[in-house]
Amino acid sequence: MAELSIRPIPAVRTHDLRRRVLRAGDPRPEAVCFVGDDRPDTVHLGAFAGTHLVGVATWMVEPVPAVVPGLAGRPGLRLRGMAVEPWWQGQGVGRALLAAGMARAHGRVVWCHARDRAIGFYERAGWQVVGDGFVTEATGLPHHLMVAGPLEPGARLTAPDRQAGPAPG
Repeated sequence: MAELSIRPIPAVRTHDLRRRVLRAGDPRPEAVCFVGDDRPDTVHLGAFAGTHLVGVATWMVEPVPAVVPGLAGRPGLRLRGMAVEPWWQGQGVGRALLAAGMARAHGRVVWCHARDRAIGFYERAGWQVVGDGFVTEATGLPHHLMVAGPLEPGARLTAPDRQAGPAPG
């Protein structure tokens, strides 16, 4: 595997990978342009193998959702739109993007809406599922809210029904 470098990129550089990996080639601009992409506190990270962009992840400052026991409303950092080229999945790209984003948390709670098929990837990185699953309108796929690191005692965690599938990164 080529050495990876992770660096900030403009939002527009995330669109191609988001479209191909996360949106099944949906040609509509709104399919890959997220609310908040253009905020000054949003960071888009690209994973590069040499000069080739092989993974992207977007990190947005957003409060922790109300369903997270003991943490609701606290300052949060939300991971959105992580996508890795299919032939690079399973080679550490996702882990590198997670590590680089987590380094920017600065005490904020890190959370995301993870596709069910990717839950194992996040769990191996120390994330936890919170609450019940849901299907997103944008993808029609099952997701769960996940939070990085340990939760407060008594938090209601679920063990979602899911089939093992390929995990990103």
